Formats: sequence, structure tokens, C-alpha cells
Amino acid sequence: MPFPEKLKQLAKEKGLSVGGVSYQAYSPEGRGTSPDTLRKVMAGKRGLNDALIEGVARVLDVPQEVFVEYRLSKLRRSLDERAVGFDEAAATLQLIEEALQTAMGQRTAERVAPRAAHRAIARGSAHGQHGKDRAS
Repeated sequence: MPFPEKLKQLAKEKGLSVGGVSYQAYSPEGRGTSPDTLRKVMAGKRGLNDALIEGVARVLDVPQEVFVEYRLSKLRRSLDERAVGFDEAAATLQLIEEALQTAMGQRTAERVAPRAAHRAIARGSAHGQHGKDRAS
């Protein structure tokens, strides 16, 4: 769920308005997320950053990771060889690729098995076998 929708949902669950969250996220010293900044983010006129998400999460008393954009930002950083070094970025990439291959293998098996069974039944029906052993 995109940040604006997730923020609205969480604020409602906590009995707060988005405006209330924005005012609480902005400190009297002028640090944090200004209400105007959050309003622009909610309207899609300004991008997100980790500090903004962290401030909002603090006010809502939730982990920053509930916001997909925060997790994506951390993932992008973990793949940036300038930020974490080539070896660490390459190791992270390898882990992601292995996880994707495993997930795709499972999904492929889940998709292929029912289709293969359906084709086998259809072939048997086409030859008058109706699922009987075709070797007889």
C-alpha cells in the first residue's frame, strides 16, 4: 500500500488525522517533517525520504518498515556499491537473485503441475481413455 494510503489507515487506527500526525511529527525547534511538507507528499507533489517516514512512524508508534517506501529505500541503499562497498552490494544482489529463483521455481511448479495434469486428462479423453492407463 503506498505511503499516503498507509498513513491514512494508520492515523485512523490511532484516532488521529493526517494533519494531526504532521503537526506531531514537527518539533517546536523546527526539526522533523513540517505540515506543509507532509501535505505535499500526500498530494504527490513531493517525494518521500527516510527522515520523513521515520518521523511519521515515531508519531504513530509503528516501525518504519510498515511503509513499503522505507523498505525499498533501504534495499536500494544495500545495493549501492558506493554506499556499502562493492562486495556487500554484490553479496546482497546474490541473496536476492537466489531468493527470486527459489520463489520462481516454486511458483512455476505450482502453475505447471495443475496444467500438466489437465493436459494429461485431456489427452486421455481425446483418445477415449478418460484417465485410464493408456498402456492397457
